Amino acid sequence: MSELTDYSGPLKPDLTLKDLSKDFLIRLIEVHQYAWVTMTESWYRSVEKRYGSEVGLDIELEAWKRLTEKLGPRYQKAANIKLNTVADSVKITQIVLDNSRVDSPFPSKWEIVDDNHITQTIEKCQSLDFFERKAPERIQKVCEVNEKQMIQRYIVNPYVKLTPLKLPPRSSKEEIACKWEYAMSDEKQWLPGEY
Repeated sequence: MSELTDYSGPLKPDLTLKDLSKDFLIRLIEVHQYAWVTMTESWYRSVEKRYGSEVGLDIELEAWKRLTEKLGPRYQKAANIKLNTVADSVKITQIVLDNSRVDSPFPSKWEIVDDNHITQTIEKCQSLDFFERKAPERIQKVCEVNEKQMIQRYIVNPYVKLTPLKLPPRSSKEEIACKWEYAMSDEKQWLPGEY
């Protein structure tokens, strides 16, 4: 049977992802990207409504740290990435479905100084756009605290130092959302299970 370009035909009881065309899979990933970001906001709002914004922000950070610490190694294994350099760790962030590729909700430009020194510029961030419109009180905690800790766990290697070079708030929408520097360090930057 040929690959499905959509699912308008009859029900296929033994359907697998291998039955779907590349274009169909990409469309599904784009829906997943939207669902992922929407679920994050929905979850936070539910906790905030019951327990307040401070508790919501704290629990959100803990949940993201747990999630990214578990997902990073799975992406690493699926892509067969060995963690010898900073560039190896950055590759993991590029394959996370909702993360930092050119075609993601957080399109990134990468400047490779060398394999152990890389900068990332996120020009447009759907989350920041949302926060600026609907929840400016969340910008500081999410962008300055949570994001760094999530990225550090996604990149798996605790010896990669992540330094923010530019973070919100921004004075106009024409400014970039944020900019990060990735470099190798002699010291661990985080400890597994540190919630």
